[in-house]
Amino acid sequence: MSKVYLIGAGPGDPELVTLKAKRLVSEADAVIYDSLIPKELLDEARKDAEMIDVGKRMGREYKLQDEINRIIIETAGKYEKVVRLKGGDPFVFGRGGEEAIALEEADVSYEVIPGVTSAVSVPEHAGIPVTHRKEARSFSVITGHTAAGSGIDYSGYAGIDGTLVFLMGLNNIPAIRDGLIAGGKDPETPAAVVSSGFAINEKTVRGTLADIEEKVKEAALVSPAIIVVGEVTKHDFSGRKTEPARIGVVGTDAFCGRMAKRLEELGADALVKQAVRVRLKIEEEGKEALKKALNYIEDYGFVLFASQNAIDMFFDAADEELIDRRRFAGLKMAVVGGATAKWLRKYGYDADIVPEDYTVECLAKEMADRVGDRKVLAIRAVRGNEILYDVFDQKGVSYDKVMLYDSVGEALMTGDEIACLDWLIFGSGSGVDVFFSEMEKSGIAVPEGVSFACIGEPTAKALAEHGYESSISAQKHTAAELAKLVAERIEK
Repeated sequence: MSKVYLIGAGPGDPELVTLKAKRLVSEADAVIYDSLIPKELLDEARKDAEMIDVGKRMGREYKLQDEINRIIIETAGKYEKVVRLKGGDPFVFGRGGEEAIALEEADVSYEVIPGVTSAVSVPEHAGIPVTHRKEARSFSVITGHTAAGSGIDYSGYAGIDGTLVFLMGLNNIPAIRDGLIAGGKDPETPAAVVSSGFAINEKTVRGTLADIEEKVKEAALVSPAIIVVGEVTKHDFSGRKTEPARIGVVGTDAFCGRMAKRLEELGADALVKQAVRVRLKIEEEGKEALKKALNYIEDYGFVLFASQNAIDMFFDAADEELIDRRRFAGLKMAVVGGATAKWLRKYGYDADIVPEDYTVECLAKEMADRVGDRKVLAIRAVRGNEILYDVFDQKGVSYDKVMLYDSVGEALMTGDEIACLDWLIFGSGSGVDVFFSEMEKSGIAVPEGVSFACIGEPTAKALAEHGYESSISAQKHTAAELAKLVAERIEK
């Protein structure tokens, strides 16, 4: 019997998603999702799950909700476990009630999983408590936007005690202001607008009912935004003493995760988000070349892994070919750095060669001195640093190169988010190329005044080829070293 889970995905921070929501997404046969949800949550879904984007934005016809209801019911007819992911909480202006009614009418079993609502969490993240001692003993959550053709008489809310929180009302500030003042609210009543809550371009403007519209225009705030009216908006309990540096990281999930974690451990006053995700796509020609090499693995004395992904792909291919791992007994393994060596150990192997300097050039030179007449199997990216082969050719090293994978990009930030960045950090030269390709594809301009940090000279060189100079280039090619240099610069 099929079941639909109406799940609240929270206000946008992937760490504010409930454990139950995360588990259900990982188990679902199909995931139907909105726009304003943490994209990282979608990564929890099974690879074979059907992913259905039904993202809705203000300005579209209301009939789209009827279409979404139809999609949910049809999907439930195909699968046993269906997840419907909604931003915030399903029943706080999330139209979860309408979807529940549609499911009941279709006799489809469902369950509601609450989420952290933006009505409270976004103001809180900006330092605004919706209740506070004698200033606000209650709060009201009100829609700031309705379907075309229907209006709201906001004057009726003027007499409500406590804090007023308006969702989806950025373009309706004049009507909200005029209605509240007409209903008796003092024009000098404190007010605030929080734009892009929990995103890297989150911005808060404080003022009064009388001047908040003008201040919002001056600050060029964008949707989604939350309007808060009441004495509590005078407070700033965010805990932030200074404006944090806004950092966008370009690289694989593993690299971006290490960067964010290390910067946090170093106490850097920064907001760190993944700007462009770099995924590695297996090249079919390279995969066939690897399978051929695996079937003649005794011909090689060394295998060189240029990345953690190369290790994964090597052992995955070996399993597909049913290669007996005892055939690897005489094989020595070389990796480019400590993190890759640690990853190799997960498969039960210790690296025989790890260069002192974590660079492909250093690895190539050290291998050239140690391989003798034994042949090397080099597993690389299509756009890998060619200096490896130059060194091997100069030293007379016998090798086969398997160009196994290439880098593809996925932009995770909007143009507004990119525009607010203070730093862009790159984890590879191919990541640099992917970033600029994604920016061109999306029509997003690289912001003026942004500083660049690169994991090494080859990456900095790739950046220079796009016309930009790196402010920081870590000579030791590790996320930890690069994070340390960035943290030091932020502190200064």
